[in-house]
Amino acid sequence: MADISHIATIEKLSDEALFKIITLERGLYKKEVIAIAETTFKKRRLSLKDFQKKYNFDLVAEVKNRLKYGENLQDVILHFKDRDIELSQNMLNSVNQKLTTEERLNIGRKLVVYSLVTLVFIVTAIANFIGRSILGMAMGIIFVILSISMLIIIYRLVNKKTTAYSLDSI
Repeated sequence: MADISHIATIEKLSDEALFKIITLERGLYKKEVIAIAETTFKKRRLSLKDFQKKYNFDLVAEVKNRLKYGENLQDVILHFKDRDIELSQNMLNSVNQKLTTEERLNIGRKLVVYSLVTLVFIVTAIANFIGRSILGMAMGIIFVILSISMLIIIYRLVNKKTTAYSLDSI
């Protein structure tokens, strides 16, 4: 449950800020904050439909953000229907494709960084084994273990499936 100071803070927000919390930035906030924002929005007798027309927020960005942060697709669709907005299958497919591409790019970036770190660990392990001192051997073993750990992480990343948002249920 949100404490009194959070409620007071949210109630002081502008109408537009409340609209953003309820819609475009919804995935960034806890459910309690969204509920307080929705209640405040209703207390002010504001209409989501009117704000949508007035500010013309990007629907694709809103759907993308809401799905990206884990909101259920059916809940998103119902929320849009409450605003008299029909989400087309093409738009949902486009959002799904954008999210999948983003996720794959993030995995690709991680793979590059992790591969470079693994290479550094392997080279450091070999360099420590060449020194033939007991401390060097111990450091070499540590770097071998770190290299193996990084290879396991890379393996998991390569085999990770990107999130598929089920669009068949629409």
